[in-house]
Formats: sequence, structure tokens, C-alpha cells
Amino acid sequence: MQYTTHIDSRALLPDFHRETFESWFNKQPTSKRNKRIVYFVDSFANYNEPSIGKLTTKLLQHVGYEVIVPPQRESGMPAVEYGMLDEARRIAEYNLRQLEPFTQNGCRIVCSSPAATFLLKSGYATILDQKFLSISDSVVDLAELLLEEYDHGNLEFSPKTAERVQYHYCCLSKALALGPVTSKLLNVAGCVQTQIEECCGGAGVWGTFKENYAMSSEIAAKLAQRVTKDQGLLTESETCRLQIEGHLNVPVRFPVELIADRAEIKTKS
Repeated sequence: MQYTTHIDSRALLPDFHRETFESWFNKQPTSKRNKRIVYFVDSFANYNEPSIGKLTTKLLQHVGYEVIVPPQRESGMPAVEYGMLDEARRIAEYNLRQLEPFTQNGCRIVCSSPAATFLLKSGYATILDQKFLSISDSVVDLAELLLEEYDHGNLEFSPKTAERVQYHYCCLSKALALGPVTSKLLNVAGCVQTQIEECCGGAGVWGTFKENYAMSSEIAAKLAQRVTKDQGLLTESETCRLQIEGHLNVPVRFPVELIADRAEIKTKS
């Protein structure tokens, strides 16, 4: 594979699941609720780790939402990163055509992936006409929404022993200014967290390519000096998680997994 894709043989790649999140979601019973929200899933939670999509759905339902998953493609971040702008526009135009009718009716769009949040909020604006930007104000990251629901008294956490964790503040989360939001959410959930701002060296999928792997590994080695292996490590970015697990050999969780655990919300795989 290294010679046909240029992906380094040492790079940690995500798994694929036979049942996608969307196939699972379409088999779930629906119930009408006063609050409705559109979930933009993106490719990782749909194909690589459907449990994240399921957990996101359970959390949204727990705080009172009817969850809607309209037809959608991936967010298109790889196409944007590698200058495949015609393909990126096709992806963006399709997604926005599916999402815009919901926002016109007052529905918000929640994303569990920072790449999707970034593109729907502002990234698509760099490649599309202004007419497609009407949805940006309706987009909210999952951490922002959950903190909002906590402030409204709709999300409670069990009185478990405080848990010490490290929060890797990834580059996309910095672009979205999510650090203070996620940190506050972790604090109210009963976590004592240390924020780590060093780059992991992944840069999306850049670090997986053979020609970039050595430099990516050097950057990851600097991050390793900040990571304490006897504490849990969190990051919002899917590619950062793969990069850190692959180079540092430590398990990494998404904040949504810890938040759901502290709120005692579980889902079957």
C-alpha cells in the first residue's frame, strides 16, 4: 500500500465498520420532541467509529432533542487541504443544499467533528458564493451545545470522584476557539484537566505520507515530553488522536466519550 498510496507503512490508520452510523440511525425509532437539531456526522463518525455518532445521538436525545440526520456527504476537509477545489465545491454544494431547508425553519446544525464545524461555519465561505453562507450562524460544535444545555439545567453529571485528564488543544479547535468551552465543560463534569497546546504533527493526514512521516514523528516527540502517561488524554480531532496513539503509544479519547461517561449515558455498539 505504501507504494501505491504514499501512506507510510508505520502510520496508524482508522478501522472501517461494516455497519455505518447512518445505517444504524435509520433503523432507530423516532419520537417527536419540541426541540429539533440536525446532526452533521462527517466521515469518521459514520464509517470509522460509528460509536461516536451513536454516543452523540444519545447525548442530544438526553438533553431533549429530536435528532435529524439528513442525506449528507463527508465535510470535504481532505479535498480542501490538498487543493482539490472543484471536488470540495461539489461536496460543499451538496451538503448545503441538504442542510439549508432545516436552518430556514430555525433548526441548528451540530457537529461532533471540529473539521466539520470549521468548514460549515467558515471554511466553505472560501470556496463558495455568498448565497450558500446562510447556514453558518446555525452551526454549533457539540461541546458548545452541551455546555449551553448544562447552563440551562438540562445536563447533569453524576457525583463521581474527580478525574484528572490532559486535554490536547488541537489546531482546528484553536481556530474555533473551542479550548475554553471544552475546558469549562470538563470542569463542570468533575474533571481536573491540564491543557496541552503543542502540535501533534499530524496536520490532518499530512503526517501519514511517507515523505512527511519523519518530520511528523519529530513534532510528535516534542508533544510526548508534555504528556503524562498515568493520566487520561483527550483531543477533539480524529486525525490528532490517530497521530498521538500511533507515535506516543498512549490511548486517546474524545471529550464526548468522557462527558457521556460522567453523565452516565451509554449506548450499545
